[in-house]
Amino acid sequence: MGKFINPFIDDYDFDKIFTKKALEEDPVRYENSVNAYRDYLATIDYAAKKGVEEGFEDGLQKGIQEGIQEGIRKGQQEKALEIARSMKAMGMTSEQIMKVTGLSLAEIESLL
Repeated sequence: MGKFINPFIDDYDFDKIFTKKALEEDPVRYENSVNAYRDYLATIDYAAKKGVEEGFEDGLQKGIQEGIQEGIRKGQQEKALEIARSMKAMGMTSEQIMKVTGLSLAEIESLL
């Protein structure tokens, strides 16, 4: 197998490498160079696709975790509001409700 020209490492002008003259002068070297170039492009393509897949998977997992955390937070907020409504109906003061539920005065007063 003959030596091949690596257009990405060797100091060659790309337009001079893949020419009809190069093919005629040394067909084995030319073919090896073309194959090396195709392999390089396939490697880059594979790496790009793999990177996109991994990035998508990471993003999906992060999104799921953030969604779960947001759901828990909203559920806790709804539960605190439910407890505050019950306490207000029992005649407790806004200050007492704030201490028990952790809600702000504005949130408690909006329950009316």
